Amino acid sequence: TWDLYLVVPVVAALATLAGVLFQRGALHLRQRTRTWTRLPAWMHPACGGLITWIIGCTVYLLVGRLGVFGLGYEDLSRALTEGLGWKIAALLAVAKLAASVASYGTGGCGGIFSPTLFIGAMCGFFVGDVAGHWIPLTGADRLILAATGMSACFGGVVRAPFTAILMIFEMTHQFGMVPALMLGTLISQAVARLAGRVNFYDAI
Repeated sequence: TWDLYLVVPVVAALATLAGVLFQRGALHLRQRTRTWTRLPAWMHPACGGLITWIIGCTVYLLVGRLGVFGLGYEDLSRALTEGLGWKIAALLAVAKLAASVASYGTGGCGGIFSPTLFIGAMCGFFVGDVAGHWIPLTGADRLILAATGMSACFGGVVRAPFTAILMIFEMTHQFGMVPALMLGTLISQAVARLAGRVNFYDAI
């Protein structure tokens, strides 16, 4: 619906800020781990793994979701088909962000592709569910908001707007999402450039 476009800028801005936090947090922690001279290098990723394990187990005990661990695709797929409440979406977004920063920043395995998609989608579900109390959003609107969040978070980190749009379109094959993705990506790039000039890879 047209009401969707009232919410797209909010989702894009929030998802991009989450991406910026991921980038800054991971790179800051990566820099700090180089000063951990009392610990052998092999223990650095073990510390990140322990932090991730604690966060993931806590989320599982609270809401029964395993999205903090691994790629999080199972929780993401369930959310896309069944929906997700704003409280669970917010918890998963914050927990995945913290766990990803801990894992990547300490030299553990993992990349930025899946975490940014997951975090962005949770931002979309969070804003969509909260806004749904005042704006009549349909189920399809909420899916588009989740996709917009995915594109905005990823695009804000790598600063590749066309890639961010095409990647989500390739996953969904839904032409109806393209205008929202384009608007979200424009906002994403503006917010990301205000937060810093370099993308994740250049910052490394």
